[in-house]
Amino acid sequence: MKSELKKTWYTSNHNLPSLWPYLLPEEYEYFEFPEEKTSDCSNCPQVSCHSYKLPQRCCTYIPRLPNYSIGMILKDEERRHLALDLIKKGMLIPEGLVIAPKLWKKSIELYDTDNFGKTDEIVCPFLNKENSYCNIHPYRNGVCSTFFCYPDYGDRADDFWGSIGSFIGQSEAALSQWCMEKKDYSNKEYFSLMKSICGDLSVLSKEDGSWSEYALSVLWRGMDFDKKVAFFEGCADLILDNIENLKEIVSSVKLDPMQPLELAQLKLLDDGIKDRLDDEIRVEGQAVSIRDLEYSLNASSRNMNYIPFAGAKIRSTAKFEIVENPKSSTSELFFKDYPFKLMVKSKGIWFIDEKEKKAVESFKDIKLVDSDLLDFLEAEGYEGRPFIRKWVGRDVLEYVES
Repeated sequence: MKSELKKTWYTSNHNLPSLWPYLLPEEYEYFEFPEEKTSDCSNCPQVSCHSYKLPQRCCTYIPRLPNYSIGMILKDEERRHLALDLIKKGMLIPEGLVIAPKLWKKSIELYDTDNFGKTDEIVCPFLNKENSYCNIHPYRNGVCSTFFCYPDYGDRADDFWGSIGSFIGQSEAALSQWCMEKKDYSNKEYFSLMKSICGDLSVLSKEDGSWSEYALSVLWRGMDFDKKVAFFEGCADLILDNIENLKEIVSSVKLDPMQPLELAQLKLLDDGIKDRLDDEIRVEGQAVSIRDLEYSLNASSRNMNYIPFAGAKIRSTAKFEIVENPKSSTSELFFKDYPFKLMVKSKGIWFIDEKEKKAVESFKDIKLVDSDLLDFLEAEGYEGRPFIRKWVGRDVLEYVES
């Protein structure tokens, strides 16, 4: 396997999964992703501000990982043992890493009771518990790669990361199904077998999140350990051999809308949880096309990065106030090096220093969006465009119609 695929793709202050350049629309290879300084895993704000526990933090979650990613981990000698261990434990099915019903139910209940990030009952199997880092960083999925608890650019960045996460997630599902078809395991047969065992979910999984011997025997069609390893490595080979054509492959795959496991699992939850977490557990019918997701991604990208010129004007809104940081709560103490709190109604709180306070307050007077404004912000120590994008996204600045 190419050495560069064993490393993350570094672009515009982000270490992203190594396959992303081959999946995203071509223009994103040169795209400036929003810099997320506040959502810092090495200095997690959720630990100090919301009682998240170390080492797991937001890794109280079992990621859905496609079969070819498992294969790429197997081909990475430094990480191979991680995938082998999951095969031995019965955590993997032909789709890849998929959480089994009993642990899925427990994970939903923990989320519903506000225990996400605060328990060690469910922990990602790829978490390095000694340093709190991800052991498979170059191969992590779209959800893990796009989750930022405090987006620096506000709602617009949140929408962007959500759109890119959906795009990557759909691409992962399409490639996973394509690999299975190429490995002589048709999706029709696979979903038929899954449906056949979903009548009694109690016999499908163990408490540790692994699949029962019965479920594994049916879904793997009796394959032994060595054949499972070869299957995953074969899926990785398919992706690596066709790496320059992945966009076209994703576009050509018509995702099977059947989701027998997801539909069956909903019956494990009481109606109260279903109502409260509707957006988290909803099972869609027909999959959204990758072209529609690309359109949404491009639209959210333009919305986040849009800065009008040609006579456009900008000013501060009336939606925020700046006060001194009293350094009394856990979050205020976490950001103790920032002397001010900027609070936006129904939006959030950001901690800023004297220099940024001065820069934000300078927009009380309407300013023309031109090179002079960008030069002014640069003189204050900021990159002009990112500064404007960030504070527009947080509803602190707004464009004024001429």
